Amino acid sequence: MQDSKQREFKIVAWFLTLNAGSNRKRYRKIINGLLPEAIAQDRVNKDSLKFVLEKWLKASDNDIQTISKLLNRGIPLAKYFWVWIWILGVIIIGSLFLLNSSRSNQDSSLLKNQSSNSSTVEISFNPPKNRTLTKSESVALINEYLQRKESFYAPPFDPEIATSITTGKLLEDITKPGGVIDSLKQELEQHGKYYRFGQRKIEPLDYFYASDSLVRIDVRVTEEVFIYEYDSLKSTQDTPTNYIFTLNKLEDGNWKIADRESHENLGDGE
Repeated sequence: MQDSKQREFKIVAWFLTLNAGSNRKRYRKIINGLLPEAIAQDRVNKDSLKFVLEKWLKASDNDIQTISKLLNRGIPLAKYFWVWIWILGVIIIGSLFLLNSSRSNQDSSLLKNQSSNSSTVEISFNPPKNRTLTKSESVALINEYLQRKESFYAPPFDPEIATSITTGKLLEDITKPGGVIDSLKQELEQHGKYYRFGQRKIEPLDYFYASDSLVRIDVRVTEEVFIYEYDSLKSTQDTPTNYIFTLNKLEDGNWKIADRESHENLGDGE
């Protein structure tokens, strides 16, 4: 019991002298030594203790004045030590709860952001249905994909937009359980992490193959990607990457992006 009380006095003395500057250690030792006697005197004769502390407060010695002030603050802390610890615990737990609630609300607002418009977005580029695509038309379709991907690679994570511009393996990778959308949602919910996209640039390289229902084209894509955590910008990426895109013509005549393979190890691809 005595050891427990001594620990309490040490904690109170440590707390009281946090702002004592270079004299911190000296005052800490003095207060730790005086607190047991001051507490005992407070129980026996409060008026006598009050008289002594007021006399010290008026002393000409600055050290005596400081000790009086520290004891005046320290006596109630030491007397009701566990009450103060309980209050501090409630404050900390309450603060953590409010912080978590605030972050959850931010995540919810991100998921809802632009949701009223996302499902009605129309594709502005309409590829021809009665023939294959030219190289420039293929680049235009890939550019359309790049412009629309923020709707499903970032809040509101709308799979309908992905369906309107992709098909095959790429669409499956994006929308399947545990796929891209699910992974990005999980990052947002658990870590407040999400992406925004800035300028996007696409450059066609040499390789281009086209048939009636299939196009493969080598392109260099440069995208500004802004990485956020809890609405705070953490980093920016804009590294050019070479891809071979596969475009498929569906039975209804529409062209969509079916696959995207990275070819970073091929140099510039030319």
